[in-house]
Amino acid sequence: MAESKSETIELGEGVVSENDKDNVSEEKEEIPPLTYIDFTPQCLGSTFDGKEPDFADFGSVIEGANQWLLQNPQFSVFKCETVSTKLNPDFSVDNDSTLSHMASNGKNVFVRVLRLWLIPNVDPSGPSQQIGYITVLPDHSSGDLKTFLNSLVGIATSRQIGDITFPSFDNLSQTVEKLNRHLQTKPIPGHILSMETLTFKCMEANSSDKLLPESGSWTEGGGNAKVFLHAFRIYYIVGKPCYEQVGFYDEAPEIMQSKEGLDLRIKFATFEKTLSKASHWLKKQSVSLTCFCFNSVQWCFLFFLINCVI
Repeated sequence: MAESKSETIELGEGVVSENDKDNVSEEKEEIPPLTYIDFTPQCLGSTFDGKEPDFADFGSVIEGANQWLLQNPQFSVFKCETVSTKLNPDFSVDNDSTLSHMASNGKNVFVRVLRLWLIPNVDPSGPSQQIGYITVLPDHSSGDLKTFLNSLVGIATSRQIGDITFPSFDNLSQTVEKLNRHLQTKPIPGHILSMETLTFKCMEANSSDKLLPESGSWTEGGGNAKVFLHAFRIYYIVGKPCYEQVGFYDEAPEIMQSKEGLDLRIKFATFEKTLSKASHWLKKQSVSLTCFCFNSVQWCFLFFLINCVI
């Protein structure tokens, strides 16, 4: 009987047999249960030396992400989010940094980065996912929103915005209500993946900047007064319309006051307690809800889907 031999190969970290090489290769290529990838707007360069560069619009970022998904069918998109990142002094982007510094003088330059949270695709041989998005701006009583805001550009010439009479914008409830009425006749072409609140600069003293919700970048003067507009962004997986409706619920942290001598001390409940109250509210609901959680510091904010018909 011929003697069976197994050759060993040095891999730098221990020894493995020739028969196990394929297993090692498969382990190295194993897809993590949760990972992410960022897509940054393409830098288009700068007209003048030392001036902040221009970046492509956000729609081009979505196109790049969809191309990547076509080339990597082993991944499935779990959630999407827009990450606002401040550029470094040399105008480079560092998405991994957990610390940022806002200049009180000069300009702060920001870009909007698309972050895809990914999980393994259970059917890599099937059609690749493609994502789309819509941005929802609140209405107001003065006609077209962009026309009105652009008419204010240049009015303020100091650090203060001044005595400008702003129109009454729709609040959050009114905006969601109008959005749902719109979706009844013009449904989103696919299934909603995630929903978020975004802040757009619509006016700044000493600046001629305009409201550009599709822009991939923007600047803020450190010493200038600014006006911001809060809007929604909905990401979805392209496909057959599901005629989905959205809702929201927010849970503010409880305020606890105590006196120590003549001082009044105010404390807010922890985020853990605030989230626990939101979870309790969710359990009491009589309909099935799919939630998208958004939190800002210690505030718990929930977007959810209702009456989903597929």
